[in-house]
Amino acid sequence: MPTNPVTLSGGQPGARTAVTQQVLLRALVPEATGEEERWARLLWPLDPPVCRLFLRAQDSASPDGIWEEEPLLVLTDPLAGDFLARLRQALVQEGWQLRACGSCAHWRPQDRTTHPDGLPLGRCGWKAPQSPSLTQPPAWDQQSGLALSCVHWQEAPAAQPPAPEEEPLPAPVETSEPPETGGLLARLGRRLKGKKSRSEPARPWWHAIQERSGVGAGTEPCFACQGRLANLGAFIQTTPQGDRRTTSVWRCRRCHTFYLNDWVDRWERLDSLETEERILRLAPVEALITLALFLGVTEAREDLGLEPAAWVEELLADRPLLRHRVVKGR
Repeated sequence: MPTNPVTLSGGQPGARTAVTQQVLLRALVPEATGEEERWARLLWPLDPPVCRLFLRAQDSASPDGIWEEEPLLVLTDPLAGDFLARLRQALVQEGWQLRACGSCAHWRPQDRTTHPDGLPLGRCGWKAPQSPSLTQPPAWDQQSGLALSCVHWQEAPAAQPPAPEEEPLPAPVETSEPPETGGLLARLGRRLKGKKSRSEPARPWWHAIQERSGVGAGTEPCFACQGRLANLGAFIQTTPQGDRRTTSVWRCRRCHTFYLNDWVDRWERLDSLETEERILRLAPVEALITLALFLGVTEAREDLGLEPAAWVEELLADRPLLRHRVVKGR
């Protein structure tokens, strides 16, 4: 049972859970619940093994807040059988629809479970029409069944077909060069100047994507689980007011949910610690396109016909935000 920060109730010895997720629910009959959407929290006590779902106690579009003290659902031995199907059916009986990757028509479950929490893993089958020629890294579209839904979510049928096998990547293209000529000293001189003496396979562009630190990355918790967010790449620009604006792609190390973080730092212009932050959910392919634009990949820019700044504005223009906050210091 979660602790209520106002009444301090719910805190009992041994009641803490090692696993927590947050999911978004959509009311089947909004008139009956008084709201269209609501956040819920899943707790997993291990002795005995159960899964308890708690609703937010207050109406809000934010995942932060106070949680109800009594669970809406209690699933015993939750990972025995099809957990997602059991959860969806139980929520429907309570008047709610699960809005997560595992209940989406684009999500395809994988045969074996490799998620650290024991949850089903699957692959996102949604394909962006904007960049069909962009090469995708292996397992890039892998998502936890409880990863947050995105704007492309569509309700899945009761039984979903399994994910297709990973398609092999095309063989790297080798660059052909004429054989080296000249004596030993001439060949050594060319090598010292950086000229390659042998043909080497061209590395795929996505090898440049690396997890790195950044504002919030590594310390900011995932909106869907307890995992920490990794910064995969960023694009820096200057706002019309002269402020520094950093837009980055984050991915949860645990459930693989992708996010776009847009951060504006106004401290140099205002001489105060004022920042503005916006976070939204990205589908895996959208995250891939965004990173490709940040890295200047030709295929992405040609397919979209957009520069990184225009693409970021397009994403922010029509997406619901998971967080929007302005923080002011001194």
